[in-house]
Amino acid sequence: MSKQPNGGRVDIRKAFSEGTLIDKALRRAVAEAMRDHKRTGDPVAVWDWSESRVVWLSAAEIPDVDVDG
Repeated sequence: MSKQPNGGRVDIRKAFSEGTLIDKALRRAVAEAMRDHKRTGDPVAVWDWSESRVVWLSAAEIPDVDVDG
């Protein structure tokens, strides 16, 4: 984790206007949730863009996701 120049605090206005910190946090949270569901054998609901609907993936169907990516 990188250090922030102001003692670890993030300027919330800047974070929301740029979006990069928020996007990174959301990607990491989703990756961790997918990994945890796969590890515990639980299915996960995802949006199927080609069918415009929610589908359930079994634990075996959940792709490996890089948590730090």
